[in-house]
Amino acid sequence: MTVTGADAAASAADLFDCDPAAFLALEQDGSPVADQLGIVGDPFEPWLSALGLAWPELDHSG
Repeated sequence: MTVTGADAAASAADLFDCDPAAFLALEQDGSPVADQLGIVGDPFEPWLSALGLAWPELDHSG
């Protein structure tokens, strides 16, 4: 889901029964969401290692 702008933030806040300020803050800086994700491919690490591959590092500098 992408929430962009005050109207979309208000609609999403109504849908999830929360404060629209949280959505507006994420529009300015999405790093709190991305920084907490970790590596989605952790379950596949043994396969990657066995094949001599590495999970790609992502650049979050923006």
